[in-house]
Amino acid sequence: MNNYDSPLDLLRLSIGQPISVRLRNRTELEGKLIGYDEHLNMMIDEVTIRKESGQQFRNLVYLRGDTIILVGKK
Repeated sequence: MNNYDSPLDLLRLSIGQPISVRLRNRTELEGKLIGYDEHLNMMIDEVTIRKESGQQFRNLVYLRGDTIILVGKK
């Protein structure tokens, strides 16, 4: 079990690992976390994007932190 001292430890310990992200507009993304900053802006690689209208794949995505409502490890 990992020891998380702060909320950002989840991201720090997830670099290079698969994560799931939910956005304010109900879009869900799954991919490998490449990096993040203190505003929760994220770079995610090999991303599957799921929307109500369907599913897409992207090689690399930049997410703006203020659109994120949920982050979890896969």
